[in-house]
Amino acid sequence: MKEILIFIIVLFGYIVVSAQVNDNLDYFPHKTGDMWEYFYYDGPMYVDTAQVFTVFDSTDSDGNIFVTQTSRYINPIQIPAVPFTDTMRYKIDTLNQVWGRVGELDSVIAFKLNAKQGDQWILKTSQFNDSTAQYEMAHVRKIYERNIFGVVYTVMNTYYYLTNDPADTTINGLIIYEEELTKGLGRCWLGGGDSPGEMNLRGAVIDSVLYGDTTDVVTSVQNYSSIFPSTFKLEQNYPNPFNPGTNIKFIINVSSTLSLIIYNIEGKEIRRIIDHRFYNPGRYSVYWAGITQNGNKAPSGVYFYSLFINGQLLKTKSMVLLK
Repeated sequence: MKEILIFIIVLFGYIVVSAQVNDNLDYFPHKTGDMWEYFYYDGPMYVDTAQVFTVFDSTDSDGNIFVTQTSRYINPIQIPAVPFTDTMRYKIDTLNQVWGRVGELDSVIAFKLNAKQGDQWILKTSQFNDSTAQYEMAHVRKIYERNIFGVVYTVMNTYYYLTNDPADTTINGLIIYEEELTKGLGRCWLGGGDSPGEMNLRGAVIDSVLYGDTTDVVTSVQNYSSIFPSTFKLEQNYPNPFNPGTNIKFIINVSSTLSLIIYNIEGKEIRRIIDHRFYNPGRYSVYWAGITQNGNKAPSGVYFYSLFINGQLLKTKSMVLLK
């Protein structure tokens, strides 16, 4: 909730009204034209530069902010998985909660910009046939000061993890990955857990101000071409074969309701990566960590993934999990 403190001062017969707003939105810069550049590292074989651009932002009549970002990788190499998807969409509600994608989950509270150290929340609850439950959680592990580009910034570190106890504050569960938001710069680091590599911020352009360093390949969204696709397409997963996880990319050119379902060799559904969710036009990439719907690790074998658009099957492709 935005905290607004109003001061009324009588000065020389006039009433002066001053408003102080503390809403922590600067943890998540979101204006059209902002861009960030990251150093990607997943061992010496997989090194790249990633760039993220905010291509659209708007605010509705209720005060909710909607943000669309796109990303690209500069070096012409094949990497096993990419933490940033091609198109990312966020909603910042009036409580300064950032709704977006966390791992395989879409439209969940990814960040709470007004959170305190130690705050945590449930992203998803899965109930199993044996009456047990598993919780996908977010936990603000720490808020601390860090020197970035020669300036000390406040950083919020958020863990994402699996647990059987939603009251678990010691993060004994399986760490999926973690992210760090920097007040004034936005996302400065992503990695850990099952994340495919690490992203470290090397530069940004926010409100036309340059921070750190960026390559001169492109520094504005106006120079970024091919943002909007012209066709539907389901791409081959990469890597394939894979262990333990793989990326699945697809392209849509009109707003649609999507489902992305994984089947085993017998045709039995084992995981819904996307379950009847609305998507705007864009290029998307989702990551399957080789985990079934009930939270177990999938065995080695051939699997199939199918993309459904507005209830109609678009395409099915095969992939191989090797252990």
